[in-house]
Order: sequence, then C-alpha cells, then structure tokens
Amino acid sequence: YKRQVVAHHAFYPALLELLKARGLFPLHAGVVAREDAGLVICGASGSGKTTLCLALAARGWALLADDTCFLRGDGDGVEALAFWEDLHVTEETVRRFPSLDFLRHQPPRRANWKKHFGVDQLEGLRLAERCRPRWIVFPSVAGGPASRLEPLGGAEAVLRLTPQSVVPAQPGLLAPHMELLAGLARQGRALELA
Repeated sequence: YKRQVVAHHAFYPALLELLKARGLFPLHAGVVAREDAGLVICGASGSGKTTLCLALAARGWALLADDTCFLRGDGDGVEALAFWEDLHVTEETVRRFPSLDFLRHQPPRRANWKKHFGVDQLEGLRLAERCRPRWIVFPSVAGGPASRLEPLGGAEAVLRLTPQSVVPAQPGLLAPHMELLAGLARQGRALELA
C-alpha cells in the first residue's frame, strides 16, 4: 500500500506531464461507450461517477474509465481514451449492485474510506479502449427520490471541465489543453444530473 502511495504522488504527476507533452490530457471523469459514442461523466470525488458508470455498464455500456480518462484531439474532434485503474466504491454503491457482493466483507481503505477492486474482478464487464464523446454529464448526488437532467451551454461546460482537468505545468501546453476542453464541449451535449 505504501508503494502505491509513493508511486501515485511521485511518479503519477511526472507521467501526466510527459503524456500532456504528447497531446494526451487527463480529465477527472468516468467514461462509458456504446459503439463509438461515449458518455463522459465529469465531477468531483463523491459526485457519483463510479456509481453511474457501474449502472450503465450493467445495462450494456462498455467502461473506459470510472475516475480518470485521457483526451486527445485527432483532427476529427476529441477522443476519450481508457485508463483502467482500481475502482473505488462506497458501502452504499456495494449495496446497490448485487455484482459487487464480493466486496461486502472487504474493509474500506482508510485513505478514502472506499472499497477498491480491479476491473478484472467484475464478471461480464465490457471494456472499451476509446470513444468519441457525444454527451458530457456533470452529476451530483441528489437528495430526492428522482433525478433530473438539465442542459448546459458550452461555456458552462468548459467552466465545469476545467477544475476537473490537470492544468499543464508547461506554459506552451495551456492553450492546446484549453482548446481540447472547448472542443469537447462543442462536440458533446452537456447536461447536469441532479
């Protein structure tokens, strides 16, 4: 566990900077896809990204990421690329999905009080390597019995995407990074899920 913490804090930021220099920009988001059409689920920790990804995966969508994906421009628009890490779920999410029964007796990790498991541990989970995002959803945990979707404009989408992306340390990469986020907002229909 300590090696993972050191790797995450020491090597991960350096790796992200190298990838950004190659045109791959990280986004704090889950991504699922049907065919080539992707749904980006972007939000802060605890907003329901993983739960929503698992719910859609249970309905036949393929998983690319539940917490971090990479974006790149390819001349035809923006493409989302998979980044498979351990999934982190709360006790509430475990209770909602019978497929997560194997986690019921696993203690949560103290770092984030969530239970962790690999994508290979979930039977029947379909994975995809890339997609073209058509929708961007910004979830928040709703307090009521029903959720609602509200459309968002492109400028509002970029404002919400920006804090969920890792701004490049290299000054020459800031403009391409922001253009990529703006391109994603133009390409995908942005919605708030509350």
